Amino acid sequence: QYQTLLEGARLQQRQQGSIDLRRDSSAASVEKDQPPTTPAAAKPEKPSEPTPAPTPKVAAADTPKPSDAPVDRPADGAETTRQRRSAPHVHDGKPYDIVVLGIEGSGKTSMLEQFCTSMGNEEGPKKLRRAKEEDAPHVLIPVPFQGKELRVLKCSGKKQYYAFVRDQLARAKWVFAVYQPSMDNQEIFAFLEKVLRDAMAAGCRILVIGNTWHVQRGQEWKVDLISVKDLAARHRCYAVETASFSDALFMVWETFTAPVPQPAQPAVQPIRHPARNVAPQEHRPRPTDTPAAGEPSGEAEERKGGIMNIGAM
Repeated sequence: QYQTLLEGARLQQRQQGSIDLRRDSSAASVEKDQPPTTPAAAKPEKPSEPTPAPTPKVAAADTPKPSDAPVDRPADGAETTRQRRSAPHVHDGKPYDIVVLGIEGSGKTSMLEQFCTSMGNEEGPKKLRRAKEEDAPHVLIPVPFQGKELRVLKCSGKKQYYAFVRDQLARAKWVFAVYQPSMDNQEIFAFLEKVLRDAMAAGCRILVIGNTWHVQRGQEWKVDLISVKDLAARHRCYAVETASFSDALFMVWETFTAPVPQPAQPAVQPIRHPARNVAPQEHRPRPTDTPAAGEPSGEAEERKGGIMNIGAM
């Protein structure tokens, strides 16, 4: 019996070993069939954010309102370059006495600086130089002249500003179109035809000024002066050649001092009824057989017979 039990135990061990061996071989075959896996990359750790410090509580009475907050604003009369370029208007409801236009480089700024200096206006040249440095499309200069303060609007001669400058012509009494005789003839006529057409459409009076400052200092006179005069005459405007703005202004100064003519009032006509306009017809009494007072009966009979004879004829 002992021998039988011993052989049974050995047989059982052999069977158990074979089972374990088959299990290990099957596991190894499964690992061979699977693709090798790469180890996952370690994610970088985020740096810890510092904890914000607690904000101190402020009483409601101490909290400044948006309207009470201080705002950095320019001083009175000072404007930034951006404000000047984007400002749609420079007028305060009053018309301009003179709007000065011209080709770039025609000498508008120099003429006006000399004019302001001769009139004792020290702020005028400063405004003109500042507007030129900041590339402003226009600058408004009040100038006292002959006891009257003129509102002069000097406009830039650059082509990109002309559309904006053209909108100001409707508020102008006079337009001074400045050109330089030493410039190209074709360029001058293209400018003058455009300005005169737009100024006439806006209802302005026009003075064409040939700035002779450069010509007097030796530059060649290139423009055809006779053609300029003819162009001004066709548009019913004045033309002058001078280097002085005051001389050009004196040429048309009477229009600034003359009283504005009032339209004539029509005479008041009495209203008449149509029936009253007809002249009354003269009343003529019809002949009658009855004699009038104081008329003898024989005369009445004769008159009656005469009327009857006329009717018979």
